[in-house]
Amino acid sequence: ESRKGESPQRLFDDLCKQHDLTSNNAKLLRKISRELQLPNPASLFVDPSLLISAGQLEKFQETQQQLTKVGEELFGYHLWKQAVASDSHHIS
Repeated sequence: ESRKGESPQRLFDDLCKQHDLTSNNAKLLRKISRELQLPNPASLFVDPSLLISAGQLEKFQETQQQLTKVGEELFGYHLWKQAVASDSHHIS
């Protein structure tokens, strides 16, 4: 299944490096990945709705600003805003 010993965690770490994420931001993504029980934490780098879902959990209310910054860093300002807007009907 995984070639040359590449684990999902290793892929995640590589992506964090490639995106120049601060250790705090990488830590936040790790927490989100655990909280959402993602089989592959790297999916956070391709699916903005996962970050948005996490932002709606009480556990991550404190980190809204940080989440927004990470979202903009990973997906670019416009794509992130679009994702948030298309998801906003879920927010009560």
